[in-house]
Amino acid sequence: MVVNIIKHAEGDSANKLRKLRPDYFKWPDGLDFGRDKLEFYKSSLLEETLNLSNNDFEEYYNTLIAFWDELPERMFNNE
Repeated sequence: MVVNIIKHAEGDSANKLRKLRPDYFKWPDGLDFGRDKLEFYKSSLLEETLNLSNNDFEEYYNTLIAFWDELPERMFNNE
């Protein structure tokens, strides 16, 4: 969902992620513009609109590596 939001901004992935992790979209303490950062900027490429931590990236990396490590070798073709 995060990758889709980075590529496309608003959409189904943004709506789903808002429900799962609303903290990703919140303004820093003390700021409130009546809508979250992604809704305000309408883009994720020009402004920092998602609050992702180093821990989030580490988790993503570890999950991605685990996924690829579990794929059977026969899925790859040398042709």
